Amino acid sequence: MSLHLSSDPDTLRQQFFQLKSRDDLLNLLDISQQQLLYYLYICPENKRYRHLRLRKKRGGYRTIYAPATHLKIVQQKLSSILQLIYEQKPAVHGFVPHKSIVSNAAMHLNKTYVLNLDLQDFFPSINFGRVRGLFMNQPYYLNEEVATILAQICCHRNTLPQGAPTSPVISNMICAKLDRELLRFAQANRCVYTRYADDLTFSTNTRQPPSKLVRRTEATASIELGRDLVSIITANGFQVHPEKSRLQVKGRRQEVTGLTVNHFPNVPRRLIRQIRAMLHAWRKFGLDAAQQHYYAHYCHRQYPVFKPRPPFRQVLIGKIAFVGMVRGKHDQLYLRLRDQLLNLDPTYRAAVEKKAEETFILSTPLIKTEGKTDWKHIKHALRVLQAQGLYAGLSLDFDESLTEGGSSELKKTCYYLSRVKQAQIIIALFDRDEPNIIREVADGDRFKAWGNQVFSFVLPIPDHRTHTPDICIEFLYPDNNLLLVDEHGRRLYLSSEFHETSGRHKENPAISCLLSSKFKKDAKLSIIDASVFDANHRSIALAKDAFADYILHDQVPFNRMNLDGFKPIFDMIIAILRAETNKT
Repeated sequence: MSLHLSSDPDTLRQQFFQLKSRDDLLNLLDISQQQLLYYLYICPENKRYRHLRLRKKRGGYRTIYAPATHLKIVQQKLSSILQLIYEQKPAVHGFVPHKSIVSNAAMHLNKTYVLNLDLQDFFPSINFGRVRGLFMNQPYYLNEEVATILAQICCHRNTLPQGAPTSPVISNMICAKLDRELLRFAQANRCVYTRYADDLTFSTNTRQPPSKLVRRTEATASIELGRDLVSIITANGFQVHPEKSRLQVKGRRQEVTGLTVNHFPNVPRRLIRQIRAMLHAWRKFGLDAAQQHYYAHYCHRQYPVFKPRPPFRQVLIGKIAFVGMVRGKHDQLYLRLRDQLLNLDPTYRAAVEKKAEETFILSTPLIKTEGKTDWKHIKHALRVLQAQGLYAGLSLDFDESLTEGGSSELKKTCYYLSRVKQAQIIIALFDRDEPNIIREVADGDRFKAWGNQVFSFVLPIPDHRTHTPDICIEFLYPDNNLLLVDEHGRRLYLSSEFHETSGRHKENPAISCLLSSKFKKDAKLSIIDASVFDANHRSIALAKDAFADYILHDQVPFNRMNLDGFKPIFDMIIAILRAETNKT
């Protein structure tokens, strides 16, 4: 049986949504009916999976189910197809391309509070019925026969088996609703939310942790999770592990998915001590003695018969490469550890360099913006322009979990992220309304390279704003788009529309604005999205959030916007990608 899928990704995606029968599924997976029937119904259960109980670091056991070879191939093929149809959520960093524990940790750098939660019995809690229901409901709408067969391929003993190739992507698909709801909850409480498998992390820079997120008792040093937070998790079929919730405060060590995040993603000190001890043992006692000592005293992991333990040198190469992945391949500590290994045996240079290269893969860039709604404008503009045949090869990820941080916070993020090598190119986009900031985050009209695949630039000035260059992203639209009125009679206003002293609208005196500070003669042109009232004291200003949502969701009349002002943004992003590619 071959792992190869004969169709291209678009065809596979289309075929999946058109599945009507068992024969359609057999054709999609390119397997015979006899093969499917054997592994689902005839093959004895004890030959379908091999079981292994592994001791957890913090106590207890984890059961791993390794599928038999041919069943594993079927699951690998199905997993590849499911990865094509799964709509990756921005908060998800586990089991998705180009993301890792490093990208997960990077979202929570330098925060006042970091809250870690663990979903109890994550894979076992996803049972056969939930998997079958997943395929029968929105957005897949497969019939019961096909959904049942898919669930039978993916499940073992009525649950999702940890160890099957399909389980990671299925778990992400099951958690899609949970991720959407927790992301909205986090944004409403000025937090950042990410999930890596069963590890949930929230972080914030508020002076006190939001009460709807967590309450802490100083006297007992205990914490109580917010009722709304727990309700969202339980309503989605999961339970919070009662012993694995931690609130970490700035000034003490903060960890996210095993990495410290106080200033930049970093490996635990105990790992560095262990690597140094392994190198010392090899140097002093020789490779064989070092290996025996390591497995006798430090490595208590159980290895099954079908997967023997790796050689000592391979373990050491992996640990050092992990340091390089987290801290960067030009990091001095990583280079010292790598060179010590190479001095012990220069023949391992190729293996070390290969392992390092596997770690640093150029990927779709992550766009971080200054305003919490800016990404919506850029995402919409790219979608529309690509439908017109422009920027066809450009793919972008957006940080959609933004809280209101402003330019100084984004600049600080660039600094900290640039301290270590990033697995993904990160591009920060700043408004053009603060001259002091502009000088620090851009090289004139070009981008700034911070190092380690971190870049930034400021909004390019569109032709229609050359006389008012101090712009935020909404000014990329021409005025006839910017001032569109919604169905409730609300719109954005410009500070130039009002008299400097009275705050009355120059063309319609019945309209007034209370934000008098916006009307000084030397003040820059600004957008007013609040405190504008008509003669009946009714608020008629449209919030920037609502304006962005109208555009993102193609709400009439905001569905025909002029997007010429956004083209220089994508041109700049492409210039950054080309520069980084040429460098490597």
